[in-house]
Amino acid sequence: MRARRWIVAGLGIVLLLVVPGVAAASPGAGPKTAAATKAVAERAGGSPRMLAYNASARFVRRPATVVPYGNSAAVSTVLGRLTATRGKPIFWVRWNRTEAYGRGTIWQNDMTPSIALGTWRGRPATLRAYRVVQGRYTRLTVRYRQNGTVRTSRMRLVKEGPGFYAWRVFVRVPSWRDFRSSYTGDDWTTILESTIAAIEDGFAKAHLIADVQLVNGWDEGSTAYQRPKAGTMAQTGTIVHIRIPVYD
Repeated sequence: MRARRWIVAGLGIVLLLVVPGVAAASPGAGPKTAAATKAVAERAGGSPRMLAYNASARFVRRPATVVPYGNSAAVSTVLGRLTATRGKPIFWVRWNRTEAYGRGTIWQNDMTPSIALGTWRGRPATLRAYRVVQGRYTRLTVRYRQNGTVRTSRMRLVKEGPGFYAWRVFVRVPSWRDFRSSYTGDDWTTILESTIAAIEDGFAKAHLIADVQLVNGWDEGSTAYQRPKAGTMAQTGTIVHIRIPVYD
């Protein structure tokens, strides 16, 4: 009977050794063992990674700093720690399989007289990462207050080459009908020119480029179109093609 008890106890010991994570709970487990167990747990839990530096392939968990704009030669915005001695790392309140939420500082360069000689200013900001694809966050939203106004920057993860990724800012595309000329006269040429200027200025404020074409409605039809359509999301700097029929 005693021999049987020893055999059962021995099997129990063997089973304990093959179960992942038990070693970390056992007394006397060293830091290396604990770190290895944590890494295994993170992989098993599917903890996503985030692109830390734009124009690279560096995906990490809970990055202290995120550089979402620019490249290594011209960086105008930094989230978290600006330098080794300036700023604090991003504090991640939540980091799970579907969403990450953090607080930190957004540093922006006023680029006056240039990026290299510009002044960096920091403001409190919140970060939210979501939409996990293949273990990576693909959406990043940053909110901060500037001059009394809450500003929101929405970014998407874009693959721009083999192993090469970047955060790109996307904005909601307005309609060309939202922008009207302030000209109240009756000069036809001035009406057209001021209308085009108003549309171009409105899209420029949305960080988009308006390509406006005025066509003769009598000859080419009365259908107006805009591509990309109003209400869709487009990357900043996108050219929006607009066709407006006119009748004289």
